[in-house]
Amino acid sequence: MNLPEAFADSKVTDFFVLAFTGLPNFDLQRGNFVTEADRLRRRFVDANDPDNFFRSTQQCDVPGDGLAQYITGVWTAIRENRDLDLPTQKEMLANYRCDEIKDQILAAATRELGPSLNAVNRGEITENLGELFSNTLLAALAGYDGDAARYDAQIGERKREELRSMLEDDMSAVFHQQTFNIRREAQSTFAKYLNEIPDDVEDCAQTIKDAKARAREYMENKTAESRLSGVEWSIDVLMREFDSSLEERAVTVRDDILHKQFAAVRMDVQKSVQKAIFPITEKAEENMWKEIRSLLADKASEYSSLVTEKLRGFACSDDELLSFQQQLITAAAKEVEGYVRTVPPLLKTKMRQRFDELFRYDEKRRPRVWGRKHTLAQIDTAFSEARAAALLMADLFSSVCLDEQTITILSEEKCAELMELLKLDMDEAYRGALREHEMAIERAQIPVPWWVWPVIAILGFNEFWAILTSPFLLLIVIVGLAIVIYFVLSLHDHPLLGNAWRFFTAISSSASRTPAVAGSTTRDDHPQEETHSHPRHHDRESSLRARRPTPSENNESQCVSFCIAHSILPMCTAEDRVEAPSIQLCLS
Repeated sequence: MNLPEAFADSKVTDFFVLAFTGLPNFDLQRGNFVTEADRLRRRFVDANDPDNFFRSTQQCDVPGDGLAQYITGVWTAIRENRDLDLPTQKEMLANYRCDEIKDQILAAATRELGPSLNAVNRGEITENLGELFSNTLLAALAGYDGDAARYDAQIGERKREELRSMLEDDMSAVFHQQTFNIRREAQSTFAKYLNEIPDDVEDCAQTIKDAKARAREYMENKTAESRLSGVEWSIDVLMREFDSSLEERAVTVRDDILHKQFAAVRMDVQKSVQKAIFPITEKAEENMWKEIRSLLADKASEYSSLVTEKLRGFACSDDELLSFQQQLITAAAKEVEGYVRTVPPLLKTKMRQRFDELFRYDEKRRPRVWGRKHTLAQIDTAFSEARAAALLMADLFSSVCLDEQTITILSEEKCAELMELLKLDMDEAYRGALREHEMAIERAQIPVPWWVWPVIAILGFNEFWAILTSPFLLLIVIVGLAIVIYFVLSLHDHPLLGNAWRFFTAISSSASRTPAVAGSTTRDDHPQEETHSHPRHHDRESSLRARRPTPSENNESQCVSFCIAHSILPMCTAEDRVEAPSIQLCLS
């Protein structure tokens, strides 16, 4: 055997303990064999035996569980005629055994973490996960230390750190999966908080801020609870993503509630504008658009404080407030435009109603009776004012004049056509008023014969005396007269029955009327020829006067025609009045 120079003079006994023993034959001396085998066993296991192989003078740095592997490695080197380096063999043994122990401990720890890992992978949140990590790690390291302490300390410590690192890596994967589950739960909780916010919340910004704080607190607490103590597992990226998702969701909900509340404010503004412009458009005076523009300007000055007051709980920026204010101004203008656009389909009816209000009816909304107390100048003035007010509505509602830009709603051709149609109806109403005035004058010129009163007194003397001398009959007559007077006055004031009453009284009076006296007057000149005449209107009026009979020629027919027309027309609808002139002419 070639020995190194440092061990050239060494003997084999310097490195190995050589002992030889023999055992009796098992078949021939079985008793002695058992005795000697027991003594040989004690030399290995009994430290107090004087012939113990592991005496204190020998180094016991090879654990028993690794002895077989150690001896195998030594004799393998000897058999292969390699350099026999016993310290290296011990290191190799320590590496081998520590790896075995580490693998066994790691497999046991993985089995212990298996249920929690499966639950986390299913998306569940494992409670007290950090405590489970700590207990598993401490148990694994304790088990490793107990089995690896008999081997080389440096190698054992290195393998111990490897075991810790591997366990922490496995736990880190479970932890990060747990944090994803916690983030999803926190986002769901945050969404639930936001869904519970009512649409009419006053302090929306603070409410959303509190909801974000609760969601982040839940995320931080659950993450800290799942973290292994003493280990810094970074979740900064995850938290940034979490905060970003909360902010995005918060902005969406805030904008949604903000627009709902602003829509309510805008609706209130539109209603207030509609309510404010209604009386202006109903009056339809010449300065209507000036009043509307003044109204919108006054309201525009209020929108800044209105928006700030109604939306103060949303922490709106100055640009947002300015934008909302401008939207309210636009909405108010659109409301006016939309309202005016609804007028043209009803403009003809409105113009006729305006004319009727000023010409056909008096201040108490009762049908106007053009009696003999009225002068022709009064009729002309009333007609001119009523027709001018009615025709003015066509000019006012034909376009929207809110700013420098004018929006045309009704074309000039349509306006002109509408005016011509209404002028015909209004001229017919004027001629009817003239006829009514003439008839009133004619009725006033028919005197009651003087002999009627003596005849009534003579013929009715007995009846009068019977009534006066009988209290019962006198009471009946007084009550009857009171009822008749009250009934007549009620019919006269009624807008529809009053016309019917005047109609029948006119017919009854015409039945007993005598021919007109020579002093009755007629109207030959049309008042509108001076101020409101139209060529077509003038021709039509001239032809009508040419074929109209005079009161002296057909007084009764004219009276009946007039009474029918002016008693029935006010009871007709707006659509029926269009055909009324032809009906009147036919009756005449």
